[in-house]
Amino acid sequence: MIRFKDILKESEDLDTIVNRKLLNIVAKKFDLNFRYGDLSNPIMDQMRSKGIFNFLDQTMVLDYQQITELCWLIFLNGPIDYLSDPIKTDETFYVYEVGYYGEIQYEEVELDGDCGDCDGYGETTNECPECQGSGEYDYGEGNVECELCGGEGEGIEIECRNCEGSGVDYFTEDEYHLTDNTVIFYSNEPNLDKPIKEETNFEKWYEDNAALLIPMVDRWADTEASFEETDFEDTEGTVSVYYPQGDISFDNIRFRTYFRNLIEHR
Repeated sequence: MIRFKDILKESEDLDTIVNRKLLNIVAKKFDLNFRYGDLSNPIMDQMRSKGIFNFLDQTMVLDYQQITELCWLIFLNGPIDYLSDPIKTDETFYVYEVGYYGEIQYEEVELDGDCGDCDGYGETTNECPECQGSGEYDYGEGNVECELCGGEGEGIEIECRNCEGSGVDYFTEDEYHLTDNTVIFYSNEPNLDKPIKEETNFEKWYEDNAALLIPMVDRWADTEASFEETDFEDTEGTVSVYYPQGDISFDNIRFRTYFRNLIEHR
């Protein structure tokens, strides 16, 4: 049996006999037709869901340099005959990191605070039942200081009925969430239309540029939260960041960041 990890070595020339044989194995096992313009299912997700990454890693026991080389060739060539067809080994793309805010979501959350009936003390004081809170009582010779409450007008302290003596009241409130998502696109176009942060609608921008974009991977970033829906109304659905990263090809520095790392840290 061929032990791939023993015979493979990193090569600057990707069109090698070894690579062709390995790619032929992959092509026979997997459907290498990809939807290059599917924003809801970027290329890396398609490769992952098909099982290509795990097959190269777990079954063929390749290192990540070799896995990256093969995935790059698969990305460029798709379902060709890897034993006989010409193989495209490189193509210059331009990388764009584009962030966008999603739709406002909300959920009902339980909160706690000081009980409103007892101000957080857990006890309430009633009016004196003798003088009804006046502090004075007529025992037959005119109003004098109430003997029961000593003129305070208040009765005994009792456990607050609302919070049952805890001093804490629980209530529910709608909490609103806005997720900031990031998509990494490849494009052959070096100068895409630049969106305006927190103004340009992302879906409209994507629709206008979809023919020029290949969604490679999406990332879920931080989710902002607020109890005021109005805090998010102006930014919902807009572009949050726009970072043109320059060109990417197999032999430049951005290849590791924007291709290999997307596979290695999947």
